[in-house]
Amino acid sequence: MFRHSSGGNWRTNFVGFFMSSKANPGGLAFFALLIIWLVQRLIAIASSPFYGFLGESTGERIKRRLPLTTALDKGGGSEVTKVLPQIEVDIVLIKKEILEAIIQHAREDVPLECCGLLMGQGNLISHLRRMKNALQSPISYSMEPRALLRFFKELRSLQLIHLGIYHSHPTSEAYPSSVDVEQAYYPDCTYFIASLRSPSVRAFSILDRTVQEKEIQVID
Repeated sequence: MFRHSSGGNWRTNFVGFFMSSKANPGGLAFFALLIIWLVQRLIAIASSPFYGFLGESTGERIKRRLPLTTALDKGGGSEVTKVLPQIEVDIVLIKKEILEAIIQHAREDVPLECCGLLMGQGNLISHLRRMKNALQSPISYSMEPRALLRFFKELRSLQLIHLGIYHSHPTSEAYPSSVDVEQAYYPDCTYFIASLRSPSVRAFSILDRTVQEKEIQVID
């Protein structure tokens, strides 16, 4: 049994007890396990949402951990994804003629959903590439893999960056459906949706099934 000795510092005696060859043979193993447990607890605290300091900024932790509200599927009204509260409004810049081109494409492809890719430099979307909806569907879209490969091969020669994806909702609101969320394969891109039901265009980021709307700033 460990006792406090008046003959020396209690911390020294405590460590010495476990490290001494006279201690219980299991004492050293227990001490090692205790150290491992303490390290694990420190890492857990460091990674917690309010006390964490590893791997992400305070702002990222706040946005990731705050209470979430639920969005509705465009078709049946079922709960499909999560929406972060608007703490900080992200802004996406797009040229006026590109925004108008998205709307025009949506109108031309009615009753089918249209789709396309958006490019630019920095954070300004300045170019558009129409793509064929391989599904030829009024409620969903898909781009042909070969056409996508050609697009990405051309990006370098154009000295542009892939910044966004757009598609239309001919009969529903401009909000990502459950299918849109599932197929959001480009987390760094902005997703534009053009609705013809109540004509409007809205922009979103979609990351880990979490949808956050962006403010569209039109540049002449």
